[in-house]
Formats: sequence, C-alpha cells, structure tokens
Amino acid sequence: MLEICWSMNRTIYSDHLGNEIRFSSIREWSGKAKFNGMSAKYVLQGIEFYQTSKKNYTISEGEYLIGNQFTESNVMIQSEVDVLGLCIDISEEVVIQMCHKLKIDASFLNYLLKQQLIVNKYNRRNSLLGKQLDHLAWIIFKNEKHNFDISLFERLSQALIEDQILIFQTYGRLKFKKQFTKKEVFDQLMKAKDFMESNWNKGISLETIAKEIGMSKFHFARMYKDVFGTSPYQFLISLKMKNALHLLKKEKSVQEVADSIGYPDVSSFSKAFSKFYGLPPSLHQKIA
Repeated sequence: MLEICWSMNRTIYSDHLGNEIRFSSIREWSGKAKFNGMSAKYVLQGIEFYQTSKKNYTISEGEYLIGNQFTESNVMIQSEVDVLGLCIDISEEVVIQMCHKLKIDASFLNYLLKQQLIVNKYNRRNSLLGKQLDHLAWIIFKNEKHNFDISLFERLSQALIEDQILIFQTYGRLKFKKQFTKKEVFDQLMKAKDFMESNWNKGISLETIAKEIGMSKFHFARMYKDVFGTSPYQFLISLKMKNALHLLKKEKSVQEVADSIGYPDVSSFSKAFSKFYGLPPSLHQKIA
C-alpha cells in the first residue's frame, strides 16, 4: 500500500525505449520502489531507507541503490527537511547493446538482467556510475535547460557495466559450494571494503575492520586477499597514497598532506609515498 504525505516527483527526461530520469523532493513516503531495466536510486540530500532482497539499506547523501526487474524493494522516507533524489532507468535495450559493444559474454549479461544482483548499495566516490550520477546531478541543478539524449544513457550504461563486471569477476573467486554461504561472505568482504574506503584516514586496524563485519582478523585477511588480490593493509595504503597525490596536485605542502592522511611525520610519509609511486612527494609535486 502506497502512502504519500508530502512529495514532489518530476520527470526530467523520458523516451520510447524506457530510459528515464526523475527528480524527487520528499519528506514522507512509504511504498514499493520500482526498478525498470537497470535502475539507480541516487540520494542527493537526506536519507532513504530500503528493504531489498530481505536486506535493509540506509542510503545517505552521495550513495545509491541499483536493481533490475527482479529487485523487489520497499522504501521509506521520513524527514523534517526535503530528501532529494534522482531515479535513473536505463533500458534493457541500451544495456544489451553496450554489452555487445564491449564484447562481454552472455553469462555476465544474464547475471546483470536476469538474476538478483550480488551487490545493491554503492557510494559515488568508489564507482564509475557514482561519478556519472554526481556529474548528472550537478548538470541538472546548475542548468535550466537539459538537452539529454540516448548518448547519456549509453555512458551511464557503460559505467554501470564496468562497475558490475568487476563485482561479477571478484565474486567468482570465492570457492564455496553453497550459494548462500558464498553470497554471505562476499557481502561481508564488500562491507569491509566500503568501511575502509570511508575510514582510511582514521587509523583503523585489522582488528577493527574484522570486528565491523563479524569475522576473525585472520580469516578476514586471508579471504580478502584471495578475493581482491591484495591485503587489507595494502588496500589502506593505496587509499592513503591516492588521496595524498590528490592533495599534492591541489598544491598542499608535503607537511599538510602528511598530517591530512594520518602520518606522524614528513619522513615516514615521504618514505611510504616514494615506495608506492617511485618518486618522493616533493619531486612529484614539482612535476605535477
């Protein structure tokens, strides 16, 4: 049963293939969330609560949920201020054409369109589609006229496919006979990856990450490396170094960068940076 207490939903673009962009501004809403083709529910402001495939998701600003026609989901919004969101539907036809263009095999296409997806929740920072959605939101809010066409959905489709094929390939590395066990462990590892991406600058330990997902630290470290090809420690280092490089390109001093990413002094930061990139930060800054 659908209940709407206060809402505004506006269609920004729609075509005969089923591609669509909708903008919503809602304070109270509860009911079923529809997924047409491949759909993304992107939150620009506030929080939306979803129950999808017997799992609960809290989608906050900068996060999004994706699903296909097999995704059954209920959504609830209850806020004193406007919760702003974009709903993007990419038609199956566009997705299929892009898969053919990228020469992706039928098993992946079957997973993408004919099965429940392995992972539903994403952050704009950590995905290609998220960056596309963020840019699309910026265009919508900064410009009065929108000349969207099929090429936009082709770009969105390609980003979604490239994100999902990494998930599909990574999931395949887990060796469990029982599908439920495989999915459960993969969910835990993805949760750990998301936790590290959100807290890399807070000095988190292996024990903290393992506790967050309910695994022993030894089991977590082994499983994570088996699936992602790198240890949790190495992944945290890569996050720190990528953020350090970004700050250096913004003309921050080496001391400022070291402080920002959690190194105790410039010397230890410079040593880690040089090992990762092959050049000391001071020289890299001059080249940049």
